[in-house]
Amino acid sequence: DVKQAVNYLMTVSGNSTNGYTYSKFKYTVSDKKVASVSSKGILKAKKDGKIKVTVFGRNASKKYDELGSFDILVKTPNITKKVTVTSLNEAIDLNKLVDNIPAGYAVSFDISKSSAKKAELDKATNMIKPVKKGTITVKCIIGEGKYALKKSIKIVVKPAK
Repeated sequence: DVKQAVNYLMTVSGNSTNGYTYSKFKYTVSDKKVASVSSKGILKAKKDGKIKVTVFGRNASKKYDELGSFDILVKTPNITKKVTVTSLNEAIDLNKLVDNIPAGYAVSFDISKSSAKKAELDKATNMIKPVKKGTITVKCIIGEGKYALKKSIKIVVKPAK
């Protein structure tokens, strides 16, 4: 079974195997160019690819035992960083600025208070309508919670003269 991931929290708890209770864990990845894993088990995608993550648990002798491994298909979303528009009040579909999202990951968008003065965001449809010229910063959020991937999209509004 291969999991798909952008950013992913791997949770391992104090399992008892071979008579040991593991309280601390280490993770390794087969290809560090594709993804990295922090000491807390947070996988961070770098580029598309398939990796094997191996989990080690520290036993009572303070030595690490290999507990197992699993395959992850890493997908890095394609997010348009900047868009220039020349007309006000024309809705932009933010969904079209993001692709290559792993199955099961929610995509949402948000704007800052200062950008909210320059545009109207419909969160139900992910459509944004510029109402003033200037730069609108949209935050694209892929996944949920504190491990969600967050990237900014700049929408530059330069009405034609």
